[in-house]
Amino acid sequence: MHDIAYWIAFNHLEGITSKHLLALHAYFGKMERAWHASYAELMRCGLRETAVEVIVAGRGERDPATLAESIERQGIAALSFTHPDYPPLLKEIADPPAILYARGDTDILHNTCLAVVGTRKASPYGTQVMQRFAAALAQYSITIVSGLAFGIDALAHRAALAAGVPTIAVLGGGVDDASIGPRNHAPLAHEILRQDGTIISEYAPCTASQPYHFPERNRIIAGLSKGTLVVEAGLKSGSLITAHLALDYNREVYAIPGSIFSPVSHGTHALLKEGAIPITDMEELFVLLGVSNTAKKNGYATKPNLPPEHGRIFSLLTHEPQLPDMLAQAAGVTFAELNGILTALELRGLVQSSGGRYLLTGKTK
Repeated sequence: MHDIAYWIAFNHLEGITSKHLLALHAYFGKMERAWHASYAELMRCGLRETAVEVIVAGRGERDPATLAESIERQGIAALSFTHPDYPPLLKEIADPPAILYARGDTDILHNTCLAVVGTRKASPYGTQVMQRFAAALAQYSITIVSGLAFGIDALAHRAALAAGVPTIAVLGGGVDDASIGPRNHAPLAHEILRQDGTIISEYAPCTASQPYHFPERNRIIAGLSKGTLVVEAGLKSGSLITAHLALDYNREVYAIPGSIFSPVSHGTHALLKEGAIPITDMEELFVLLGVSNTAKKNGYATKPNLPPEHGRIFSLLTHEPQLPDMLAQAAGVTFAELNGILTALELRGLVQSSGGRYLLTGKTK
C-alpha cells in the first residue's frame, strides 16, 4: 500500500491537525510506521497525550486502503507534503497543510500564481475593476487563485475563465460535489474544472464548510501565491486576513484604491497605509509580478488597429476557444453587442468560431 493512504487515514481522525501529521512524518519517516506505532512510540515523537489517544482509538475504526480507494474513485488526487505535485511556495509558509485534496490539473499548482480576494458584496466599481482585470489578464502567463466565495472571489475566477487562463479555487470544505460551497457556485467550480483549472482543499471529502475553516483556507490562498491583490475590502473583511498572511510569508500585497466614501474600500485603504502597493493600472501589476506577456509570445507584439470596444474583446480572446457568455460578462457588454463585435473581428480574419466558441486566428491586420 502506498504511503499516501496513511496520510489520508490520519487526516480523517478528528482533532489530528497538519502539525500533528508533519510531526509524525518528521519522527517516523514513513506514515505507515506512524500508523502502526505503539502508544509509547507515539508519545516519544512529541505529540500530546490527547492526540496520541485519538490516534490509538481512531485507527482501529479506519482502513487506510479503503479510504484511499474511495477518494481515487471520486477522481480526487491526494497530495501529501512530500508529494512531487505539492505546491513549492506552499511549503515555505509557517503552517503548511500536511495534505491537499485536488480535482483538476494539479500541474498548475506549480505556476506563477496571483491571489485575488475582496469583499463578498462587490460594488459596481469593484465589478468594473474586475472587467478591466480580465481584459489585461488574457495577455499574461499567470494563474489566478481565489476562494470561490461570492463577490470578488467569483469575479476573479470568472475573469480567469473569460481570459482563458487557469484558475485555482481553494475551498473551505471538501472538493467532492456534495461538499462544494457555496452551493450556488457549484456550476462555477465545474466550469473551472472543465477549463483545466483546479479546486483544492486541506479538508477531506465529505467535509462541510465551517466558519472557522475560512481563516485556515486563507493561508493556503496566500501561501500558493507570489502576490495577493485585494480589490475591495471593508475593515472587517476576511480578505484582510489573507493580505496580512501574505505579508507574514514575505509575499507582495497589492491593493486597488477606491472611493473614500465607500465602506468596501476602507480596508484596502488601510492596507495602503500599511505599505501595500497601490495598483491603478492592471498591466503594471503583471509587470511587478514579473510574468511574461503572452500576447507578445503568441505573435501579437502590437495589437491590430481596432476601435476601443473591439479592442477590449480582442484583448480577452486567446488561442483557446472561449464561451460567448464568459466574454460578454468580462467585457461588460450585451450579447447583441458582443455578437456584432465578434462578427466584425471574424470579417477581418482576426477571430474564428469553433463549436460556438471563439478564439484568435493569429493574424494582426
